[in-house]
Amino acid sequence: METLEFQWTQSDAQQDPFYLTKIWNRFASFQPYHHQNLLLRKKKIRKRRPLSAGVTYHAELDCRSKRELKHMTHCRYQLTVADTEGIAIEIVTEFVVVTDTANKRDTAGVRAGAAQREARPDAEISHAHALQLNIEWPRVLQYLEDVEDDNPVHPETKIVPGDYIAMLILQYWEDAQTDSFSTEAKAITGGYKAIDLRFKQPMYASDTLVGEAEIEAGQLIVTVYNQFGTPCMVFQCR
Repeated sequence: METLEFQWTQSDAQQDPFYLTKIWNRFASFQPYHHQNLLLRKKKIRKRRPLSAGVTYHAELDCRSKRELKHMTHCRYQLTVADTEGIAIEIVTEFVVVTDTANKRDTAGVRAGAAQREARPDAEISHAHALQLNIEWPRVLQYLEDVEDDNPVHPETKIVPGDYIAMLILQYWEDAQTDSFSTEAKAITGGYKAIDLRFKQPMYASDTLVGEAEIEAGQLIVTVYNQFGTPCMVFQCR
């Protein structure tokens, strides 16, 4: 386990956990993954309280597991951020490191397979609580710069970071029209304590992404589909 201290420079209770990515690059143990092809598989965020600008925090990065597989390495890391009151945020991230050859093959397979499938019927896309997730590539690039993400799969294949999509979902409810469902969703996302992300397929800058939202037992669940009807991501917030 490696530790370091850092001073936080922003204050956004909703989005701060997704900007902690830039802290990873400061850990010596994470240096081997710089400029490597990383594909996010799962992320669990547990937020006890928001971060505050100007405050110095203590961070620990722990490699929970590492498995060598064919053409890739599966990693599971836990980042813990604490202040004088104790733990503020914990993030468990699972990702795979793929070789250039494997990444190009897998990416091509995803696109080719999707192109061969029929488009999802409009009736299914017209979900009662559907949200359009508009991707603006310049904003994606700005986010990557802000979090110091040098993962080449983003600029080379225009795969959109899953964290960025999660932030779009959070922001959607801030700007959504006022109705009973949106009001409840906004209350959940505005004061969330836990977010679970699960990634099934890469999402690209050229994709048309639609989220289908449900609320079950106080938990907001959004499943994100691309234009081919392929489920790409599941977002759970409570």
